[in-house]
Amino acid sequence: MERRKLFDQAKRQMMEHPTLMDDVPFTVAMRRGMALAQLIIRTTLSRDDLVVRKVHVQEKIPGVGYKGVVFDALCIDSCGNMYDVEGQKGHFENLPKRAEFYEAMLTVHSLEAGSHGYTGMPHRCVIFICDGDVVGKGRPVYDYRWRLDDGEELGNGGCIVFVNGEYRADDAIGHLMADMDQSDPERAFNEEVRESLTMLAGEEGLKEMSDEWEKIYQEMHDEIYAKGKAEWEANGEARGESRMQREVAQRMLKIGTYSIEEISKITGLSADQVSEAAAKYAVQ
Repeated sequence: MERRKLFDQAKRQMMEHPTLMDDVPFTVAMRRGMALAQLIIRTTLSRDDLVVRKVHVQEKIPGVGYKGVVFDALCIDSCGNMYDVEGQKGHFENLPKRAEFYEAMLTVHSLEAGSHGYTGMPHRCVIFICDGDVVGKGRPVYDYRWRLDDGEELGNGGCIVFVNGEYRADDAIGHLMADMDQSDPERAFNEEVRESLTMLAGEEGLKEMSDEWEKIYQEMHDEIYAKGKAEWEANGEARGESRMQREVAQRMLKIGTYSIEEISKITGLSADQVSEAAAKYAVQ
């Protein structure tokens, strides 16, 4: 089948040159240890004292009467503060709105996880590691918090951070962004990245990436088929098929490995329709 063939081709390309900006290698690397997560959060927030104690990858937080989220890497530090680290390859349209929703869901999750209500609410931060400059001002990091017009912070404990993946300089954040886009362990600046890339290139890392890829493929197939079937029954076969094609396109955009042309071939959508799906994905 052409669809399976293209999936396998993209899988081979990803496994031959895995980088931490790709969804599957990032998931595997973050799952295998806390050192990488700690490096990313420390460097991004300029917090050398921060110690990560737990990392949960692909953490699903269901909504109650509204959309849920899947956090790429939900990290908890030694003080109980929470950090959602997200990889974002392109599709920056409406990303601030998406980030705001993720921060809101992180707040809800922090209240559910705690036992002291608002008094014990931990600090919460959503960090998007982007492969481009989302804001376009050339800064390495854009740190957004609630503030008065005189600059005083509200003190609600929440923040949203966009990291500029295009930033290259001889400093900590410049080295990290170069490392995130690197597949050769020997060229990495940071030991934590070097160890992660070496692991990914080894037998266990390759197997785990392959298994993760197949898991994504199967979940995509099952989930989208179920949604499409429900849509067929409710609104007719043609509309259900269209819904299923769009869902496939959006899941593939999340993986970040496929071009618009490849997604078009796999889904049967036109390039314009894939671009439209990309715009809708950006606000999800």
